[in-house]
Parts: sequence; C-alpha cells; structure tokens
Amino acid sequence: MDTADAASTLIWARQTYEGRMDYSAVTTSTVQDLLGREPIHLDSWAITHRQELLDQLSRQLRQGARRKAYGLPCSGSSEARIWSPP
Repeated sequence: MDTADAASTLIWARQTYEGRMDYSAVTTSTVQDLLGREPIHLDSWAITHRQELLDQLSRQLRQGARRKAYGLPCSGSSEARIWSPP
C-alpha cells in the first residue's frame, strides 16, 4: 500500500471510529459466526497490538531509508510496485 492509500485508510478509520462516517460501518455477525465470540472494539485491538504495530512501522521506515540510500525505488512509487529484490 502506498503512502497516500495508507493515509486515506487511517483517516477513514479515525472518522468511522469518531462516528463521522458511521454510515459506512456496518455491524454483522461474522466475528460471532466464525470465531464464536463477541467482536472487540478497534481501540481495544490497537491497544493490545500497539507494540507489534509500532515495530512493523519502524521496520518499514528503516527499509524505506535503506532503499533510498541505495537509490532503489521506495514504497509508493510505481517502480517500487514492480521491482523485487534479487
């Protein structure tokens, strides 16, 4: 996911969480049907997985910095989507 898409997704999630886009948040029974438990709120999930999320972000930022230092395409460019490391 490129930077603009990621930012847009985060904005949509925040607006939905705050109730400004709640018309697009549909509640279904999918979690209950598949997992046999009540769904958890996004806030609870994010708190539980905070360190994992921060670690992944840190890795991605370091990888982007390394790619830029070596003149390789960075995430978000059209070249990055078709380039794969050797």
